[in-house]
Amino acid sequence: MGIDATLLSHVRTEHILAVAGLVWPFAFTLCATALRWKQLRFRAGFLVAGVLGCFGLQAFLARLTRYIFWTYVAPLEPYSYSMALHITDPIVIILASVVCSVPLLAWLSALLAIAPALGDGEESAKSSATRARIR
Repeated sequence: MGIDATLLSHVRTEHILAVAGLVWPFAFTLCATALRWKQLRFRAGFLVAGVLGCFGLQAFLARLTRYIFWTYVAPLEPYSYSMALHITDPIVIILASVVCSVPLLAWLSALLAIAPALGDGEESAKSSATRARIR
């Protein structure tokens, strides 16, 4: 009694997608950190928030697509089962999560960036009370 080759291939594909789903948030956030290294004030905070944000976004998109397609689309149109299966496929969820994580990581990097230094023109715009508090 041997294991069917297509079943083994399917299981292998599921394992690869599971590993990809666990690894991409770390890799993507590390790449964003490397690109913005000098601009980041709280690098460790960016890494933690970025990885958790990417994982959260992936989980949200997976649940949202499953809920929408299996609750609203599939019962109304039985011939759309194949589309619902395709949309809820792990590779589609991973790719959509990566695309949606770009603005998330850009926002986090801007939020945790080093504040720009004050120029001479900005110094003169401060009130005398603010200058007195700074001294």
